[in-house]
Amino acid sequence: MLGGPVVKNKTFFFASWERTNENQGEALVTTLPTGVMAGGNFQGALPIFDPATTTPNAAGTIFTRTLFADNRIPVSRLDPVAAKLAALLPLPNVASGANNYVSSPSQITRANRIDSRGDQDFSERDKLFLRYSYFTQAFVNPGVLPAPLIGATGNTQNNHATQALSAAVGETHIFGPNLINELTAGYSRIYDNRGDLLSGAFLGPQFGFSGIPYTDGIGGLPNMSISGYSSLGEATNVPNKKIAEVAQLKDSVTWIHGGHTFKFGGQYEWVRSYFDVSSSEFESEASRLLCIFGRLHSESAEPVEYRQRLRRFLAGRCQYGHSVHAVHRRRSATVRSWFCARRLESDFEAHV
Repeated sequence: MLGGPVVKNKTFFFASWERTNENQGEALVTTLPTGVMAGGNFQGALPIFDPATTTPNAAGTIFTRTLFADNRIPVSRLDPVAAKLAALLPLPNVASGANNYVSSPSQITRANRIDSRGDQDFSERDKLFLRYSYFTQAFVNPGVLPAPLIGATGNTQNNHATQALSAAVGETHIFGPNLINELTAGYSRIYDNRGDLLSGAFLGPQFGFSGIPYTDGIGGLPNMSISGYSSLGEATNVPNKKIAEVAQLKDSVTWIHGGHTFKFGGQYEWVRSYFDVSSSEFESEASRLLCIFGRLHSESAEPVEYRQRLRRFLAGRCQYGHSVHAVHRRRSATVRSWFCARRLESDFEAHV
């Protein structure tokens, strides 16, 4: 922080700089399959059924399936994409069926803030001020799993960058003992961008996801939701960029006449909002391939058990997913607005 007069009784300045470096540890908990389950071995768990043996009854109202032999998914039936991903899964580190994995990543914050102001007294009747502020912050909110799996469970788990600035200039002029004019102009801008935790190229093709067009700004893995287990991949709503700008011009005149004080003036304001938001035709907040591994209607004869969802993942059988639409649909737009206002006030002071 620094400040003081530059020219005695004429020119003054003030400036400050603030830096924030913070690493805050977290304890994130999720559920992971055991090593043998990740390889397709479900011995000792509830029975799992072979989706290739689906058969409807005569009325077509229910479906039945036969069990996998020894409650194992044959290696030949494992989906190659799922097998690559499962090989990267860490092993559970807590002796528990559910919530059996705890990780301790750190939220990382790096921020800088600058504030400055200058005042100039041209005369007793004429004064000017200038003000400028700038703020920048990089905030990393990690997922529960190591890269590239990430395991984002919420839209706030991403790489978040913010920049903001504001500037203003104002002049006060005293025309006489009963007439004063105040003129101010200002501008502010906020840039907000949420990106992938794992920056760089989209990793879908590297792991075997095919038919997905690449879009600039999308990196890391697709998002995969496996009911009862940790999600895999980046958050579905990134990248997500927004910019907001406001410019303002304001003038105010104060006139004192006898027992009356009149205040009148005008204001003009210009606003621009820009956004480049990830979205898809089906999911309003999905930017990338999104796969949900849940329970299909044709599985109505099977027990409701989370390991069935894991089996669906290992077999590459997505309940529903958004692929082409989810990756290449990025919605961007610019919205502008203007605002004008006039003001007139009158105060009367009566003496009794």
